[in-house]
Amino acid sequence: MRRDLIIGVLLAAATVAVYLPVAHYEFLNYDDYRYVTNNPLVGRGLTLDGVAWAVTAVDLCNWHPLTWLSHMLDVQLFGPWAGGHHLTNLALHVANTLLIYLVLRRLTAARWPSALVAALFALHPLHIQSVAWVAERKDVLCTFFALLALWAYARYAERPSLARYVPVFVLLALGLASKPMLVTLPLVMLLLDFWPLRRLTWSTAGRRILEKLPLLALSAAASVITMLAQQAGGAVMSIDSYPLGNRVVGALVAYAGYIGKMFWPTGLIVHYPRPEVLPLGEAIGAAALLVAVTALVLWQVRRRPYLAVGWFWYLGTLVPVIGVVQVGEQAMADRYTYIPLIGLFIMIAWGLADLVRLVRWRQVVAAAAATAAIVACIFSTRAQLPYWANSIALFERAVAVSPSNCIARCQLGLARASAGKIDEALIEFRRAVEDCPSNPVAHNNLARLLVLMGRMDEGLAHFREAVAIVPENVQYRANLASALVQAGRPTEAIAECQEALRLAPDFAKAHLRLGLALASLGRFEEALREYREALRLQPDLGEAYNNIGLVMTLKGRLAEAEVAYREALRYQPELTEVHDNLANTLVNLGRPDEALAHYGEALRGQPDAPNVLNDLAWVRATYPDARFRNASEALALSGRACELTHGERPDYLDVLAASLAEAGRFEDAIRVAEQARALAEATGRKDVVAVIEGRLKFYRANQPYRMPVPTAAKAASAEEAAMAGKPAATPGR
Repeated sequence: MRRDLIIGVLLAAATVAVYLPVAHYEFLNYDDYRYVTNNPLVGRGLTLDGVAWAVTAVDLCNWHPLTWLSHMLDVQLFGPWAGGHHLTNLALHVANTLLIYLVLRRLTAARWPSALVAALFALHPLHIQSVAWVAERKDVLCTFFALLALWAYARYAERPSLARYVPVFVLLALGLASKPMLVTLPLVMLLLDFWPLRRLTWSTAGRRILEKLPLLALSAAASVITMLAQQAGGAVMSIDSYPLGNRVVGALVAYAGYIGKMFWPTGLIVHYPRPEVLPLGEAIGAAALLVAVTALVLWQVRRRPYLAVGWFWYLGTLVPVIGVVQVGEQAMADRYTYIPLIGLFIMIAWGLADLVRLVRWRQVVAAAAATAAIVACIFSTRAQLPYWANSIALFERAVAVSPSNCIARCQLGLARASAGKIDEALIEFRRAVEDCPSNPVAHNNLARLLVLMGRMDEGLAHFREAVAIVPENVQYRANLASALVQAGRPTEAIAECQEALRLAPDFAKAHLRLGLALASLGRFEEALREYREALRLQPDLGEAYNNIGLVMTLKGRLAEAEVAYREALRYQPELTEVHDNLANTLVNLGRPDEALAHYGEALRGQPDAPNVLNDLAWVRATYPDARFRNASEALALSGRACELTHGERPDYLDVLAASLAEAGRFEDAIRVAEQARALAEATGRKDVVAVIEGRLKFYRANQPYRMPVPTAAKAASAEEAAMAGKPAATPGR
């Protein structure tokens, strides 16, 4: 007992020592935003509404209520601190490590092989993905319940009874409610009946299978729910798009590939793309390896039954994710090995124990071999763990290992754009489009950035390309519609929204974009109806409240606009645009001190958001009350906004001119204002031209421009709305 305690302490200490850096890691832009950072229900912590949603939701193509609840609990405990969420994953990984030792120790009574399996599980670099990625909470959580279920099963096998069977059933259900990958766990129990429990013989096989039927029924129900959820979410690829032969080839290569990476864990990345050319040679070699190992373990089944149990544990637990039922675009994923590798580790640990019996000094040899394996795992894991510190590090590593990895390039582009590295993001998106011209995600991401930079025609072209590649994708159509509104082509936007609604009548964001197009045509009541319909379909859609606020601003009902913006933030507090719009409204209501707080919130969430930089610069340059003006800050903010958009936005150049005038640099202000006017003329923005010419009169008279004294009763003019680039989003303009 004392030795077991010491082993447990050492296992826990080693695991924590290796993985403790995750306490300083960030959320990733790859699924973490779906599970936590941009999920409004999770973001509120544990609430009755959240619990009800978690139990019924099939979001992200899965039904895993316990995973959702665990994320909500983390938000309740740690708020937005990513380190707390990472530490929960680590705590579960430590618990799983200890449970593996305890389960194997109870099943086999073999202390040191059990400890070696637990150590390899704890420290192997293939498990980094499951531990260091917040979105993979489902891996560590479902394994926790799976191992508890195996512990309960060991207890049941010692003295079978209904009272001991019920915990096995309940724990399996909890595991399946964390991640449905556990559907093969009843078969693992059948393997354990063979070895080490020795309850499975030809004469008892019927009884052993019969006692698993309730567990198998539970797994079958989870499988059906998962398939329906994945089909509803469009995650399951059809046989037409990815033929069965390709899937079998991919599965064979993956089975062998995971074994290779277990022994030589190099080139590990977050996403392994499927090869464009079918690797038939690799598949033949993989098949030969699988057949050879299967033949070997069957040949040794009587003398060394642990080999068969470990091997079929590995093969069986990988079945749900091996790719025959293809979900997603990955060829394989390190996280899929979290449970299956336990089988291979069993083969290694008990095989080593058998092998050293044949040599002298067997205890020394066994200890040296085990120590070498553990040390190798520690060094490899510590070397690769830093790649998971943030999104840029993660995807820089992915494209370094796999240069034509389109998904990695897109995610790296998104990470760099979020960090304000717009030019670098543009390079990544263009490279993604070049490498994968038929990938709609690459075109969509490039289009979004181009539109943000003011390159409307080029952005629209890539949005149209994304729609052409996947005409039934209503999200791409909604994105195209939004860009068309910004480009001053609302009639075309309406057509795209109507087509999206024809394809998906309950798609809330299509109603949202349709409302935006109608609002830009001045059809405000119709727009409000669309926004309210979007909210009926998706009550937590902060964007809809935001757009209601914009309409109310245009109608001069600023108090109602403020209410709408605050409601948007109640559901989606991370929306930078809403903070910006609320700040603009507060400026127009004559409450600049409150406005500055919301500009600050917006910039904390997105430090290089050009629209926020531009709007805050406008206040700092032109607000009537001198207490709120700051020429140097206005110049820094407006200069950065123009830099981020490559000087291609006339409204941003207009604010830069106003900032230069506030600093007393009137000649520079005139030059930049004339540049803005020329750019507006070239793009057909006559309304913007007129506004800039009005301000030029001030600069030529060596006077800075001042926005009108804010008044809650005054609605923004059409010219002012046009200057903002969206309905009355910029204060006093």
